[in-house]
Amino acid sequence: MLKKFTTRKRFKNDLEEMIDKTSKSMLKLEPGTGEYDKLLRCYERLTDIKDKNRKGRVNSETIAGIFGSLAGIGLIIGHERLNIITSKALGFVLKRRV
Repeated sequence: MLKKFTTRKRFKNDLEEMIDKTSKSMLKLEPGTGEYDKLLRCYERLTDIKDKNRKGRVNSETIAGIFGSLAGIGLIIGHERLNIITSKALGFVLKRRV
């Protein structure tokens, strides 16, 4: 069982170890038996915990959109330093999609 005060890295290692043990135990049993169903529920709970603890990853398209918007803003600011800018030029900056 997990100790009460473990580090996040140690918790991930223990969790992955429990998932591995559970899946190996499931391979030894016949599907549809009571013991197999118990292990399956345990396996599902453990993988749910692992998924909840995973940090969100940023999509590469999101990063490209951010840099594109920053480049557009930079161009507008650079142009504003040299010339007078109208308010309609700000419409070229992409708005963030949710």
